[in-house]
Amino acid sequence: MKQKKYQRKHGALFSASAAATAAVVASFTAFASATQVVYDPFNYDATGAPALGTGPSSATGALGQWIYQGSNTVEPRLNSGSLAYTGAPASSGNKVQLDITTPTGADASRLYLGTIDKTTIPTLYYSLVTSIPSSANTNQNGAYFAGFDNLTAGTAYTSFAGLFVRQDAGDTTKIDLGICTSGSANKQWTGALPHDTPLYLVASFNFQGLANLDVFTDPTLVPMTEPGAGTHSVTSTGVDASAVTTVTNFYLRGNTSEPQHILV
Repeated sequence: MKQKKYQRKHGALFSASAAATAAVVASFTAFASATQVVYDPFNYDATGAPALGTGPSSATGALGQWIYQGSNTVEPRLNSGSLAYTGAPASSGNKVQLDITTPTGADASRLYLGTIDKTTIPTLYYSLVTSIPSSANTNQNGAYFAGFDNLTAGTAYTSFAGLFVRQDAGDTTKIDLGICTSGSANKQWTGALPHDTPLYLVASFNFQGLANLDVFTDPTLVPMTEPGAGTHSVTSTGVDASAVTTVTNFYLRGNTSEPQHILV
């Protein structure tokens, strides 16, 4: 089986500055072609740590526009400055902070992607740079803070390729990251990762297939081709059992089980 071209398939995921890549969603239609759906460096006014996006969640978003989920009190907040990913060009824009306490709380903002359909795009990717504090929560189920969903209104969540975080059981100063298919189904975890360190992540979601996560702490280790089966940082334990055939949003989400002040 041919190895897929990681760099070409992700397009701006790897040709753009990794440090500036705050949130990129990409898709592919052939081995060597790519379509960048959305790139967002969070270059918004961060004065006063405003909510990410506009609301409420029942509003209809435009392509590439964030809609916050709740009441404008407990959503992800914009903060000035950005994350530096060693070895990459300087970052631009700002960053998002996910909190677990009121008033900067535990809720979500959604980035509208349009309707992405399985028949034309069977695999969808997202990439981001994040820095995660150590976790005081010993719950090994973890909590998800990013991923896809297919909702355009309301506040309920069905998560696809949900990105989970938890305290590492063997070294409680470190964290693990996990990837699932839908909801928390087929969740699988990485090994221990450093806290408060910029991590470059690439996650994929295959409709009725596997979800993969690749985590990089060193930009020199980012490959030119997508890792093959069995060599991703982590792969879901099974395939997506849902009947979902469309995805419409990428989200960032606060949760009381997360470490406080995750940065993206």
